[in-house]
Amino acid sequence: LIRAGGQLRTTEVLSSGNRDLAGLAQRFAMLDAMYPAEKPFLVLDDPFVSMDDDRLRSCLQPIRVLSCRFQILYFTCHSSRIP
Repeated sequence: LIRAGGQLRTTEVLSSGNRDLAGLAQRFAMLDAMYPAEKPFLVLDDPFVSMDDDRLRSCLQPIRVLSCRFQILYFTCHSSRIP
């Protein structure tokens, strides 16, 4: 559930790109809770495939920040996703 307009809503009301982003944020939060001391490596298989190029730039920044805490294997077939 997300809070939008003062109400709780399901993620089904979001665009597919925003749903992907919310799911990814949820997974990173779960990793922090499940592995407080030891951090596992992560495999991301083009997690932003539904994002347009403008939104993509802002989505890649948190991945860069999280790569300081996690080893991340990022697979993609789009050259626009390569920093």
